[in-house]
Amino acid sequence: RRRKRPEDGAEPQLRNHATVSPYIDSHLHLGALRLGKSGGQAPEEALLCGITPDDWAEVLATAGSSHGTLTPAIGVHPWHVHEFPLERTIRKLEELLTENPGAIVGEVGLDGCQKRRETLDAQKTWLKRQLNAAQRLGRPAILHLVRCVNDALPILEDFKEVRTLAHGFHGTPQETRQLLKLPKIFFSLGFDAECPGKNFLKTLKCIPQDRLLVDSDAPFRGHDTTEIPRLVNRLAELREEDPRELEAAIQRNFKRFLQVEELP
Repeated sequence: RRRKRPEDGAEPQLRNHATVSPYIDSHLHLGALRLGKSGGQAPEEALLCGITPDDWAEVLATAGSSHGTLTPAIGVHPWHVHEFPLERTIRKLEELLTENPGAIVGEVGLDGCQKRRETLDAQKTWLKRQLNAAQRLGRPAILHLVRCVNDALPILEDFKEVRTLAHGFHGTPQETRQLLKLPKIFFSLGFDAECPGKNFLKTLKCIPQDRLLVDSDAPFRGHDTTEIPRLVNRLAELREEDPRELEAAIQRNFKRFLQVEELP
């Protein structure tokens, strides 16, 4: 469940860490590029995510004109699996991935919240087919996992050679430890760090530094990509790490997630 943000725009009280720069945003959407704060520093690199076939072309074109700043990710979000024909859409996904070697798969996954559970069987089918495309073409995949880790684990274990990123992750420590058995999974954390509960803090400390990334999910959830440096500082404070060290690890992890490289 999303926690309330600090009222009146107040930021959490942070230790006197130096602001990290440049920064990486491992999950944003097209709307973030239209609504970004004027004058704000753009990310050095970011993953630009599509959620339905209707935005794939714009995601690919926008990333293609970004001079390497944006990596495109295309997929069908679990909220939208009932809106498109499976076979035709998967064929189109595979065609576009083949035509665009720099593109990855996402945002895909499962959503087990109450109002989404009626489509969970269909979500599983779509997740399997999209991960199969990722595996066959050697692409990483960005995962949406909400209240469904136990449902997702058997599927992810079948595709354990696919590099996956659980974005905006807020699972339990037990779920985190289960997912860490997958050899190529990363975790991207967001602004739940501003007002962390006990569960978030325990989960945060379960994630090894070499599997950690950060994301804004902009323009959703009320945050902008330009707030990522503050988020890194906050996570460094909670993990009792130096923010520059954490940012350097995030830079390395981002490259490891995108490149064909074996994890230690």
